[in-house]
Amino acid sequence: MCIRDRDRTAGHPCFLYSPRGGVNIEEIDKKFIFRTPIDVIAGLTTKNIEEIVNNLNLPKELHPTAAKLVEGTYKCFIDNDATLVEINPLALTPDKRLLVCDTKINVDDNAKLRRPRIAALEDDSQKDPKEIEAGKVDLNYIALDGNIGCMVNGAGLAMATMDLIKLKGGNPANFLDVGGGAGDDQVFTAMKILNEDPHVEAILVNIFTGITRCDMIALGVIRGCQQLHVHKPIAVSYTHLRAHETPEHLVCRLLLEKKK
Repeated sequence: MCIRDRDRTAGHPCFLYSPRGGVNIEEIDKKFIFRTPIDVIAGLTTKNIEEIVNNLNLPKELHPTAAKLVEGTYKCFIDNDATLVEINPLALTPDKRLLVCDTKINVDDNAKLRRPRIAALEDDSQKDPKEIEAGKVDLNYIALDGNIGCMVNGAGLAMATMDLIKLKGGNPANFLDVGGGAGDDQVFTAMKILNEDPHVEAILVNIFTGITRCDMIALGVIRGCQQLHVHKPIAVSYTHLRAHETPEHLVCRLLLEKKK
């Protein structure tokens, strides 16, 4: 049983659960998988609770216990700005007791300032150091197993860029979204991450701006090349806001110098 932040169909938080056993819900027949959307204004109602408890097909004497469990799960979800609260598996013991065997909670990264107690529990030793460095300047970075480093603005364009690389026979080394308001400092950090990654053999900068200024991106790329002594091939594409004002001649000069 779990509650997640949004069901694509209903557009609300949604309980997902099944009366069938097993920890892998994708292996369960779909007719035994139930969804109960929760209206964000009304909150968890008595009707919602009754629907979930009845669908779990538990003995009648356990319905009050199950109802408290559902209420507690929802409270945990709301009070901690969670995107997911999962109980898996939820066991029924031979002596007719409900037992929570394992749990998982995902908290919205944007809620860290509101939830300092939870933020303090974060263990950076379990993260990729490059992801930690990127997070400090609000870059969205995920390491992959390819050899072409990508710097893009916007998650959609980043995904499309990676698809294009794959289509042409390459392999992206990362997902790196500098965001809509990136300045040259963030771009410099992005260049540093890509340059220091031993798996990256070439760098593709693909910028299509609406809020971000192309000239600011260009300055960050140039400063990164100059100060970090980047020796990897770089391909740069700018489109839209202030693209005509980018110091492209400097970018071209740097690329030509690296080829010598």
